[in-house]
Amino acid sequence: MRQTDAIEEIDQIEKQFVELCDRHRDSMLGLLRLILSSASRATEVLPENEVDSDIRNVLAEIRAKEFVSAGEAAELFGCSAQHLRNLVQRAMDRKTAEPIPFRDLDGVITFPLAELIEWTKKPKPRTKQSVPKNKTHLKAVAS
Repeated sequence: MRQTDAIEEIDQIEKQFVELCDRHRDSMLGLLRLILSSASRATEVLPENEVDSDIRNVLAEIRAKEFVSAGEAAELFGCSAQHLRNLVQRAMDRKTAEPIPFRDLDGVITFPLAELIEWTKKPKPRTKQSVPKNKTHLKAVAS
């Protein structure tokens, strides 16, 4: 490709870019404003001691309850609420030796906090069996 052809191609790309920007100017400006406002909010971070205080307050509120939701228990134990729901399902299906303590209030699942904390301290047998790897596919690949 000659240098003049490359320059013409770059000029053509720039021209198409300008046309595209002109056509979508309002939406692009809206997007830019949204990005900039998000960035400015992200820089308005609370001082570290206030963040720690907020976290302590949330945890204190959770610990003050007798029964907690899956979201609150997840916050307390540092796992996802879905993981706790999966543990409840395994307990309902009787697929675990140490079922998670929960209460089903006509479809609303809650966790008795004291029992849940004690349950977390108990050792639990691993339920996932290691699956032996099928090495026959490696032989087929190697040949």
